[in-house]
Amino acid sequence: MVHRLKDLPVRPEWAINGTSAETGRRFRFRRDSIGDWSIGYAYGGEFPLADAMAVSAAFPGLIGPLASRARTSCGASASRGIAR
Repeated sequence: MVHRLKDLPVRPEWAINGTSAETGRRFRFRRDSIGDWSIGYAYGGEFPLADAMAVSAAFPGLIGPLASRARTSCGASASRGIAR
């Protein structure tokens, strides 16, 4: 069974932080959204909880980015690098 961000309880509010490989800024994982203020936020409920935790526990520069595929609102695919 794979747990997803949407499986986190509503309360208390969870925020798992990582670093964006593209911007070097904090990348936040929440129950219903993922992203940062410079690239924006998207629905992230289906993102695996274990991957979010791995990103949070990593050390940027020592371990390469976690590649993640995302879908835009029009259905196109995009790849993002999140340091982990």
